[in-house]
Amino acid sequence: MKRGFLNRKTRNPIPVIGRSGNAARTSIQQVNEKDLAPIMDELVRNGGSVVDLALPENYVPKQREIKVVNALETDADNCEFLFSTIPPKPINADVSAVGPNTWAECLFNGGKQKRAILSIPGFPKPVRVSPETRYRVGPSAHGLGMFATKDLVANDFVLAERPLLVAPAIMSMQIAAHSDNFKLTPAERMQAHLAEVEKLLQICIDRMDPEDRKVFFELHNCHTEDGSGPIFGRVRTNGIGFSIDGPGLEDEELSCTHSGTFPIMSRINHSCTPNVSYFFDPPSFSLRLHAVRPIKAGEELFINYTGITVPTAKRQENLRPYGFQCACDACIDPTWDVRLSSIVKSCDKAPTGPPGEVIKESIRWIKIIEDAKLESSTQYFNHLLRVVTISTVLGRRDDVKEYKAKYEAWNSARGKSATFLTLI
Repeated sequence: MKRGFLNRKTRNPIPVIGRSGNAARTSIQQVNEKDLAPIMDELVRNGGSVVDLALPENYVPKQREIKVVNALETDADNCEFLFSTIPPKPINADVSAVGPNTWAECLFNGGKQKRAILSIPGFPKPVRVSPETRYRVGPSAHGLGMFATKDLVANDFVLAERPLLVAPAIMSMQIAAHSDNFKLTPAERMQAHLAEVEKLLQICIDRMDPEDRKVFFELHNCHTEDGSGPIFGRVRTNGIGFSIDGPGLEDEELSCTHSGTFPIMSRINHSCTPNVSYFFDPPSFSLRLHAVRPIKAGEELFINYTGITVPTAKRQENLRPYGFQCACDACIDPTWDVRLSSIVKSCDKAPTGPPGEVIKESIRWIKIIEDAKLESSTQYFNHLLRVVTISTVLGRRDDVKEYKAKYEAWNSARGKSATFLTLI
């Protein structure tokens, strides 16, 4: 239900947006991250609200030219923003015949992302459908949440769906003013950026099918007191980050990082010990959800919003703007940070000693990590890889079989290949 718009390494809980450029009869004010730091700190201290965050009286939003092009047009690198329906939507498409959530309304920084998507081999592939429903949405201690309706094991497929709305994780905006003498305070600059973003996202909302638009506005908004508009507030509350990979985007890490708002998966709540993981599948333009450990029918499904190896105090700080204090087992355990630190450090150094002892030690850590419910951690992956690799060389068939299955499940649940070409 709630997650950050972008899991950034800086302390800023909302995207910092600014861009230099030229505009007729206006001056352009660029955002300065240092100037905005006090506003960001106030947001965190007050749980995501700022008392005095309003547009200046004489502020005039920037006027942008909107050009309509063919749905398959990809030569749009010179435009500031590109609105597109993905997959391309046929003219006069009958929504009732194909159902809702067939198309995603997307906002891109120029045409590169769209060109990369349309160049993916086989695009658009059908969204994967489970032969049986394995989840339900229902009341939770956190509002609404997702629950398993079947017993699941690691790597079991739960759901795949296309986003309702896609937007860049960080958007560069031009802020227009009447003259060079027109100055904005940091708080006014922040509100101006939020207002400009809201205007752009409104275009995406207007392009949606009525049913998808209704579903979008039924999603929770926990950013009602920080200057965010009703659209951007929901994007920030419910957006799940993913990257668009494809030809021409190899060196464009920032520009191809996006946030998707989803009709069902945006309902998933947070836990510091998540039991499901997700990955974005570009050929079908959909997010896929898989179990990372055994889950009983009726158990709530959780992802993680903050990073599972982050200390407790930092996790709570990162979650504060979303209006709740996590009370999962990890957060109420006074020994958790010590346990967490030992798990993180367990892979800091290359293993030494006899191979058999190395395997034994990694198996011990695998059990510790499973007991802590941190199967999503890279430390879990590293210990599984270590056991499988060394056991294969030593010809230890039982260890290879057991831990290879776990290793491949870990990778598959994240959309990665994990096939060993040479096994005993």
